[in-house]
Amino acid sequence: MDRLGNLSYGDWAHGKAGLTEASIYSLPEEQEPLAQQLLAAIDSIALKFTNYQQDCFYQYNYGVTFGGFTPDILKCYASHIPETYSIQAQPAEHGFHFLILETRGSEWVPLEFLKLKSFVNGKKTYFEGMAPKE
Repeated sequence: MDRLGNLSYGDWAHGKAGLTEASIYSLPEEQEPLAQQLLAAIDSIALKFTNYQQDCFYQYNYGVTFGGFTPDILKCYASHIPETYSIQAQPAEHGFHFLILETRGSEWVPLEFLKLKSFVNGKKTYFEGMAPKE
């Protein structure tokens, strides 16, 4: 299966395809202390978010670590719109990566997320020089 994880929520996503757009912020593995500081800061902001009344449902995962049980720090979804938003922390490809995702339908994150420019209807477009060797 060509995915890292998925989320389906309610009638908007159950058994349906999805479109996920992502912004990915990366630090090389030699900057692990900075990545840990950034993770702690993002976690602190996400926790503060949960202290205020929201017009959406959310799932906050306390104590997310790189390579831990789940990469999901925070997921937000509203019952009246089909979008979900999430923040993830992923260790991969010799670095630490923060993913900010906006999804309509089911959320799918390909295993090759760092190499892919796009993945539409099964067709992968890679960043220059990142295509797998045949």
